[in-house]
Amino acid sequence: RKPPKLHAYHLVFEAYRNVMTSRKKKDVRQAANKAEKLLDEIIKAGVEPNVITFNLLLDTLARGGHGVIPNLCNRADAVVERMVGKNNFLRLVGDNPLKQHYNEEVGSFRVEPDLYTKHLLLRVYAEEGGSKRYLMRARRLLLSMEQSRSEMESSGRSSINNKRRGTGGREWSEEDFKSLPNRDSYNAVLRSMVYSGGEPN
Repeated sequence: RKPPKLHAYHLVFEAYRNVMTSRKKKDVRQAANKAEKLLDEIIKAGVEPNVITFNLLLDTLARGGHGVIPNLCNRADAVVERMVGKNNFLRLVGDNPLKQHYNEEVGSFRVEPDLYTKHLLLRVYAEEGGSKRYLMRARRLLLSMEQSRSEMESSGRSSINNKRRGTGGREWSEEDFKSLPNRDSYNAVLRSMVYSGGEPN
């Protein structure tokens, strides 16, 4: 029996994500748990997940929120670690790589994250509400996204209809454009600074 195509799995992720609007916390937690297990099922079936797969899972967890899903930051971190590898994850969020794994993962992502991945992580970190560690990560992600905005502008793309290729011949997608920092991104980081007591060290 052939495993379902990746798109079919994505539809299941979307169904779990839709449950995140439920007012029943038990349903939200169960859907989040099932979404995490679905990624294991995909890999076990020999289907290769892509950036959309990981973003759907990350979005599902983010929509559940800190008040409902236990250990949300840790669970979001685990998703992205599986996506890119341990050290590439640490570089993505601005932490120091671990020396014992440094030579294993330098130079390539297992699945390369896009701007939407960073947008979702920033949202999870900034809404954590108090930890300076996650505030620092949120600010680093925000800076990285601002750098992508500069690259877009320097490549000549200022709107969806003006497609240009960025560094290395990359063409910015509509999803990238929508995932650039906006007022909500900055407000989320500012709220996190208030909850954590100010600027991180």
